[in-house]
Parts: sequence; C-alpha cells; structure tokens
Amino acid sequence: MRTLFSLILLLTASSILLPAGPLLKVSSSTLTPSTTFKLIFDKAMVEEEQVGKPSPNTLMRIEPALAGNLTWVSPNSAHFERTDIPKIATTYHFSLEPGHKYLDGTDIPETRFRFLRTAAFQPLVNYWRGDLRHPVCFLRFNDVVDPSAITQPIFFTTKGGAKVEAIVRRGLYRDLGNSTALGPDWEQYFNHGRPQLPVGLMLQPRSLPHSPSPRCSPCRSARIGSLSSALG
Repeated sequence: MRTLFSLILLLTASSILLPAGPLLKVSSSTLTPSTTFKLIFDKAMVEEEQVGKPSPNTLMRIEPALAGNLTWVSPNSAHFERTDIPKIATTYHFSLEPGHKYLDGTDIPETRFRFLRTAAFQPLVNYWRGDLRHPVCFLRFNDVVDPSAITQPIFFTTKGGAKVEAIVRRGLYRDLGNSTALGPDWEQYFNHGRPQLPVGLMLQPRSLPHSPSPRCSPCRSARIGSLSSALG
C-alpha cells in the first residue's frame, strides 16, 4: 500500500513539474542586460551527452533576429543566452515554428511565446547651467545622439509662452555638471561597459525675448518626443 502511494505521489509530482507543452520562462517583463531565458519541454529534446554544451540557437525563432546560444541544462530544458545586442525601442517576439521534433521523433507543436520590449529612446538626465540671460540645457539620453540627425526644430519656452529656437550641439566633457551626466550608451549598457564619451546634447537659446525675467523652461516633453523620433 505504501509503495502504491509513493508511486502515485511520484507521478503527480512529475505531472506538476512538466509543462503541458513547450514553455519559455523569462526573468523580467522587459528585455534588459540581466534578462534570462529558459526553454522547457514536456519531453526530452536531446541526449544526456548534449547537456551542458552550448550550440547556436536554431530552435527558437526570434523576430526581429537576435542571435544567441542554447545550452541544455537537462534533456528537456535549455537556457538561451544572447550573443547579440537587442535594438533600442524594439519589440521582440519569441516562438517555435513547425518542423522541429522531440527526441522520440514526434512533432513539437507550433508555439507562440510572449513578447518582450526594450526601453524606449529617451532622455535620462536634464540639468541647467548658465544664468537667466544665457541658459544652457544638458540632456543625456540612453543611446548615442547625433545633432545632425535632428529633423525638427527644438524650442525652449519662456514663462510667458514664447518659443525660442535652440542651438543644438553634441555634449562635451566640459559640459558635464555632475556625476549623472556621464552614462553608458545603449551598447555599453548591454555589455556592462564603462562610458567613454558624453551621451548627450547641449541646448542653448538662439536668442531670448527682451523681458524683465525671461526664464526658460526645460525642453517640453512634446519637443523631446519629436527629438526622440528624429534620432531613434
């Protein structure tokens, strides 16, 4: 009786541990440098001899393409380790296409897994230098920015609502006003590299209206959005 009970318990535990079909477990809700992927199947995919050996991923389809390796940690589960840097502001879809088979020769069902997004192109640091008559705004983004790629005018807005066109140039070391100004670009962020150059822009009003206190507000979100679209 005790042996029968143990057998039932073992079969129940096995059915709980194994998924009903292919499963992709992801460690985060967005695609970041620390995101981990684990593919789990309900039946064996490889022989024991292949466990622990990485090989190029030819099993899981990723759109747009994102190169990586599969390392089997058991005959029915593998870790996906990317070897490429995902694109900024991009949604990646993960799936299993028809044509793949389990180790026993049966077909693996076509499976659509979840999708993951990378961060949007956006400013991370925004601070001011200069004075009321000669304000300068430093903007640091989460990727490399090219002032020549800006296709729409960038404006400051005075307290009274007047728009003042900005002169835009690439940020330099002398523009860095605090420790948050120097940060990684997108590639360095994913490779855990140290920032080498300022990833930012310096914005300065071309001219200011003649008024007693021409305070300029930081670049408005709508203008930052158009800048992001132009540079993304």
